[in-house]
Amino acid sequence: HISHMFKKYTGDSVMSYIHKLRIRYAIRLLKQGDMSIQEISEKIGYNNVNNFYKYFKKITGETPALYSQKFWAHYL
Repeated sequence: HISHMFKKYTGDSVMSYIHKLRIRYAIRLLKQGDMSIQEISEKIGYNNVNNFYKYFKKITGETPALYSQKFWAHYL
Protein backbone atom coordinates (compact mmCIF):
# COMPACT_ATOMS: atom_id res chain seq x y z
CA HIS A 1 0.00 0.00 0.00
CA ILE A 2 2.81 2.43 0.86
CA SER A 3 4.56 1.88 -2.46
CA HIS A 4 1.28 2.46 -4.30
CA MET A 5 0.77 5.76 -2.46
CA PHE A 6 4.38 6.74 -3.08
CA LYS A 7 3.97 6.19 -6.82
CA LYS A 8 0.67 8.07 -6.81
CA TYR A 9 2.27 11.18 -5.31
CA THR A 10 5.73 11.08 -6.90
CA GLY A 11 5.02 9.40 -10.22
CA ASP A 12 7.89 6.98 -9.57
CA SER A 13 8.26 3.66 -7.87
CA VAL A 14 10.35 3.72 -4.71
CA MET A 15 13.33 2.11 -6.46
CA SER A 16 13.09 4.43 -9.46
CA TYR A 17 13.07 7.40 -7.10
CA ILE A 18 16.12 6.05 -5.25
CA HIS A 19 18.00 5.55 -8.54
CA LYS A 20 17.22 9.14 -9.55
CA LEU A 21 18.49 10.46 -6.21
CA ARG A 22 21.68 8.44 -6.55
CA ILE A 23 22.29 9.67 -10.09
CA ARG A 24 21.71 13.31 -9.05
CA TYR A 25 24.36 12.84 -6.38
CA ALA A 26 26.67 11.16 -8.91
CA ILE A 27 26.33 14.17 -11.21
CA ARG A 28 27.43 16.48 -8.40
CA LEU A 29 30.43 14.25 -7.73
CA LEU A 30 31.33 14.09 -11.45
CA LYS A 31 31.29 17.88 -11.59
CA GLN A 32 33.77 18.06 -8.71
CA GLY A 33 36.18 16.05 -10.85
CA ASP A 34 38.21 14.49 -8.06
CA MET A 35 36.81 10.95 -8.10
CA SER A 36 36.85 8.18 -10.68
CA ILE A 37 33.61 6.78 -12.05
CA GLN A 38 34.28 3.56 -10.14
CA GLU A 39 34.70 5.50 -6.88
CA ILE A 40 31.52 7.48 -7.51
CA SER A 41 29.62 4.30 -8.31
CA GLU A 42 30.66 2.74 -5.00
CA LYS A 43 30.08 5.95 -3.01
CA ILE A 44 26.48 6.29 -4.15
CA GLY A 45 25.65 2.67 -3.38
CA TYR A 46 26.14 0.66 -6.56
CA ASN A 47 28.22 -2.46 -5.94
CA ASN A 48 28.52 -3.05 -9.67
CA VAL A 49 29.77 -0.25 -11.94
CA ASN A 50 27.79 -1.75 -14.85
CA ASN A 51 24.54 -1.14 -12.95
CA PHE A 52 25.66 2.43 -12.29
CA TYR A 53 26.28 2.94 -16.02
CA LYS A 54 22.91 1.38 -16.87
CA TYR A 55 20.91 3.65 -14.55
CA PHE A 56 22.98 6.74 -15.30
CA LYS A 57 22.34 6.33 -19.02
CA LYS A 58 18.66 5.49 -18.47
CA ILE A 59 18.14 8.66 -16.42
CA THR A 60 20.43 11.14 -18.21
CA GLY A 61 20.60 9.69 -21.70
CA GLU A 62 24.43 9.64 -21.54
CA THR A 63 27.13 7.53 -19.97
CA PRO A 64 28.90 8.98 -16.92
CA ALA A 65 32.12 9.38 -18.94
CA LEU A 66 30.41 11.30 -21.74
CA TYR A 67 28.52 13.47 -19.26
CA SER A 68 31.76 14.29 -17.48
CA GLN A 69 33.59 15.04 -20.74
CA LYS A 70 30.85 17.43 -21.88
CA PHE A 71 30.81 19.19 -18.52
CA TRP A 72 34.59 19.65 -18.35
CA ALA A 73 34.84 20.66 -22.04
CA HIS A 74 33.19 23.95 -21.05
CA TYR A 75 36.13 24.77 -18.79
CA LEU A 76 38.96 24.06 -21.21
